Amino acid sequence: MIDNSNQPPLLPEEVQVDRLNVTIARFEAKRKHRPCANTYMYEYKRFVAWCLQQPGALAQATNYITRESLDSYFLQEVVNQVIQTNAVGCVRSALQWAYNNCEAIAGQPALNVGDSPAIAAAI
Repeated sequence: MIDNSNQPPLLPEEVQVDRLNVTIARFEAKRKHRPCANTYMYEYKRFVAWCLQQPGALAQATNYITRESLDSYFLQEVVNQVIQTNAVGCVRSALQWAYNNCEAIAGQPALNVGDSPAIAAAI
């Protein structure tokens, strides 16, 4: 789990909304050239909004999809959603698409969303 004891406070709501809008605009721009299912947009927006509501490092990040954020999201949020098992796989696929097309940084090792015991436990 994430240690939030020495983290800065939550971002103000207007900053959260601005950052969410910028992130979604970036997603939409990528989506024009690399089509994906509409549910991917919904799941990515939901994930980023969740990150922005977290205290500390998750809310301060500019790229949201990290191993730490994914594990926390699946363990705290996805497992509490009333959805079918195959829908959890859709969440994983949506976040993988978003990472590959919007957040991956050239020269850094690739992140496989599903490569985590925490996510496997959530599924």
